[in-house]
Amino acid sequence: MGPNFWNAGSTIDPCWSRNPNSAGTSAVYHWGGGSGNTPTANTGPTSDHTSGSGNYVYTESSFGSASETALLETPLIDLSALTAPELKFWFHMRGSSIQSLRIDIYSATSGSYTPIDSIVGDQGNAWFERVINLSTYVNQTIKVRFRAAKNSTTASQRADIAIDDFSISNAPNCPAPTNLAVTPLTSTTASVSWLSGGSGTAILEYGPTGFTVGAGTLVTTTSNPYILTGLTAGVLYDLYVVDSCGASSYSTLTGPVSMQTFNCSNGCVYTLDLSDTFGDGWDANWQGSVQHKITLTTGGITTDYSMANGSAASFSINVCDGDTLRLRFVNGGQWSNECGWVLKDANGVTINSQTAGANITTGFKYSGSSSCSNPCPTPIASFTSSSNGLTITYDASASTGTALTYAWDYGDGNNGTVNPGVNPYSSAGNYQVSLIVTDQCGQTDTLIQNIEVCDTVLQPFTYTTQIFQIGFTGPLNPADYSYIAWNFGDGTSTTGADPSHTYSTGGQYTVVLTVVNLCGDTLTDTQVLDICSKPVAAFTWFIVSSSGSGMLVQFDATSTVGANNYLWLWGDGTSSTGTNYTQHNYSVPSLLYNVSLIVNSSCGLSDTVTHRLDELGLDEPGALGAVIAYPNPLTGAQTLTISHWLPQSRSLVTVSDGMGRVVLQRVLDFDMKGEALLGMQSLAAGVYHIELLADDRRRAFLRIVTQK
Repeated sequence: MGPNFWNAGSTIDPCWSRNPNSAGTSAVYHWGGGSGNTPTANTGPTSDHTSGSGNYVYTESSFGSASETALLETPLIDLSALTAPELKFWFHMRGSSIQSLRIDIYSATSGSYTPIDSIVGDQGNAWFERVINLSTYVNQTIKVRFRAAKNSTTASQRADIAIDDFSISNAPNCPAPTNLAVTPLTSTTASVSWLSGGSGTAILEYGPTGFTVGAGTLVTTTSNPYILTGLTAGVLYDLYVVDSCGASSYSTLTGPVSMQTFNCSNGCVYTLDLSDTFGDGWDANWQGSVQHKITLTTGGITTDYSMANGSAASFSINVCDGDTLRLRFVNGGQWSNECGWVLKDANGVTINSQTAGANITTGFKYSGSSSCSNPCPTPIASFTSSSNGLTITYDASASTGTALTYAWDYGDGNNGTVNPGVNPYSSAGNYQVSLIVTDQCGQTDTLIQNIEVCDTVLQPFTYTTQIFQIGFTGPLNPADYSYIAWNFGDGTSTTGADPSHTYSTGGQYTVVLTVVNLCGDTLTDTQVLDICSKPVAAFTWFIVSSSGSGMLVQFDATSTVGANNYLWLWGDGTSSTGTNYTQHNYSVPSLLYNVSLIVNSSCGLSDTVTHRLDELGLDEPGALGAVIAYPNPLTGAQTLTISHWLPQSRSLVTVSDGMGRVVLQRVLDFDMKGEALLGMQSLAAGVYHIELLADDRRRAFLRIVTQK
């Protein structure tokens, strides 16, 4: 505390710093310790937040100038021991001269300040908690700086900003709900609302005021607001709320908040606001032991209202339609000229008021009948959501009120004014969605819900191969899924986003990726992987030239499948490697050479095929025997029929163009007549060679002409 009116000589914790320092003989806007009231009326708190009798730090604005700024800074704070650091503090910002309170973080890593939060303008006569996520600064050393500023357009003395209960700790696994409020609706019902910090499921507990927590009535609900029913008329209730963040994960208790049901069938809530221009409550003597008061009689029940300190207080008063309502001021002694009040009906209309300035005598100041008839009952905002992938439809049909209009904030920068509201989100995530309903009388109600948006389209997984070892890459954003599992198709499985798996043998495996998103949707992606399959060797040939000096033969193995190296055994005692399209010169012309092709795959599997040169070759179409293909030429969208091949056989069909390039490869199943169909509509006009390779290694060759 400072010793005079502008908190001169005030102190703060020696480890903290401020700029400017405490005022001396002249006033200056600065941070300093305080307790109880701040000196100026209509600004600052009347006590600390923690106990009501402790200390806090605040900016004293008395006799200062407009547009001043005051800085308050913590010492360096090491966050390395925290896995989820979170800053919490309570603030009080009442005063017409307040411009803003801004919060900056200094990082010792970067050596600079970053603004992370701001609170602008008069926030009313109450303490509020502020929670700021510091996960960006995990394992760093930081300072927290508060920047208080006056505005330049109003009287400069009402800008007292206070801070209390500053802390940095790990964020709770399940944050407690905030903004708990209870409003009576009828003699047996009430509306409860809160701001959820968890999954959207809450547990309410209520009972008569003073009940023991754990012994009240429990309600588990996903509706917010929630309508309590079955209450007793005229009873004062306490209510608590706990958030659920999943199985066995609950927040701390929030509450109690008190509410009294109406003791009649047609009730409503009036409001009495008290004010004091000096800011010391309605004290009526120097000792503060006597206060001025208002006695309010409704329904034959008289209740006293006053305030022991501060400059403002507000009270909610239950009345019944048609009750006689009488307001009486009781002068307790001195300074009644500082007192003022406003009595408003359920529609917010002022029915009696007193402005401070003149001494007020004891006596009745108002007498009349209370009225609960309202062309516009208090509106209540309510909405549900349904999803179609990233597109969410919000339905506010359950909202109540007269001639409602709707204002949506979808939490991603998009807004809407129609019901139902439809918003396509660009990405999955948790969004804070708010709905404001306004009735024809201008009354509003706001509902805020945290909505989980999930993508129901699973992108295909990718993979890399290294012989039998496969590296899988799953969802790009694993945090959007509560479950990720793989079935590798060989009897083994695992969980996780990007696993690696080693197969014991080559072959085809059906791999299934299964995920469950945060909305509970199960999605799958299935792919067939060909892991190091055995290659299939195949080749054709034709004689390029033959003379007494030798025979040159062209060999074409481009129809071979799954090979990466080739070994040719030419049948004349020589061999060569490394190509699938090659020529060999025989020194002695003959068609009795047995030529073998041995191929290997990248993982070491091999296949061998052997032909004697006097078998059918591409130069010998007249010797094709019974195998035919029609129509030939093939035109337009016609399908080629291959006939008179091996009945009920499965054959590899390879189509090559005139340059020997494989342009089409299919496995065909021939029927009992030895027929099968081959679609060649995608091929350009030209001459094509077709090789048939049966399971028993028998082969046949055809030549087809296609025309467009």
